[in-house]
Amino acid sequence: MKKVLLVTHDYLPLKGGIARYLSSYYSHYDQSQLVLLLDQSLKVKGKNDRANFAGQNLPSLPEKTYYTKFFHKWINPSWLPLFFKVLKIAKKEQVDEIHCSHVLPIGTICWLIFKWKKIPYKIYFHGQDILLAKKKFLMKHVLKKILRDARILVANSEFTKKQIQSVLESPRDIEIFYPRIENHEEVRQAAIESQISQFALGNKFVFLTVARLVKRKGVDLVLDAMKKIVIKHPNTVYVILGTGPDEKELWSKTQENSLQNNVRFVGEVDDAGLNIWYEVADCFIMTTHCSEKDAEGFGMVYIEAGSHGVPSIASNCGGVSEAVLHNQTGIVVPPENVDSIA
Repeated sequence: MKKVLLVTHDYLPLKGGIARYLSSYYSHYDQSQLVLLLDQSLKVKGKNDRANFAGQNLPSLPEKTYYTKFFHKWINPSWLPLFFKVLKIAKKEQVDEIHCSHVLPIGTICWLIFKWKKIPYKIYFHGQDILLAKKKFLMKHVLKKILRDARILVANSEFTKKQIQSVLESPRDIEIFYPRIENHEEVRQAAIESQISQFALGNKFVFLTVARLVKRKGVDLVLDAMKKIVIKHPNTVYVILGTGPDEKELWSKTQENSLQNNVRFVGEVDDAGLNIWYEVADCFIMTTHCSEKDAEGFGMVYIEAGSHGVPSIASNCGGVSEAVLHNQTGIVVPPENVDSIA
């Protein structure tokens, strides 16, 4: 097996689809042949998580795990120190290949090292990254070179694969590796009943969203749909897990729609808490906004919900229709259509 250096700032214990995607994949890799270079913020977060959630099975990391600050505000380019750090570790650990999850700028580092030291590289794409890289001419020019020289390109969906193909200078193979869910621990009925009691969910129909609270995730669309729903179905409750820059705005919309009794902003929860919420929920919902510049490449949360037997409602945007099979594992509605959602 090749000795691999994975460079990423998305890895457990960080929440989010990319972190789970990579952590799941590399947990099955020979850990003696895996070297990690993670952002130093993950080291702090890992320590805090272990202190806050003592006794839980938090993910173990390979023995060869390094941390560094990925980007420096007062250096141009901000990733230059990271370039030298990757180069140093690759030499020290004598790695055969470098892997990364963000084509810009980490893919740029891999490409430069390949040109200088001939160490091959592999890149994972998740949809949004390739769309952002296509925005500017210079970024797109660099992107083409990185794609051309990579040993392997991996997309998380057919949608993402098509986005990569639209930039390639010449046709080449692109692997698809869909996000997968590890077996989750069984949730005790007492924990479910406690959650229902704590959040006053008895005899309620519970919709659940798990997302970073940003415009793209479409929580605002669900809140507008809820305004219509509660007129006929007052026992409907919408539970929102996550935090983000739009949290205050979304709470204001909740008040404007007079939904204070029908919406619960829970904030972030650990994995054990997340499993409980999936068991409490009757339906998962994340009706994302559509944009050519910012689309959902797949949507791992739909798969997580499905692993608990919870169907989903989703918008037909990006690679979402590959994560939610219409009329099989949920319902896929037209994008940004509040009436369809309701």
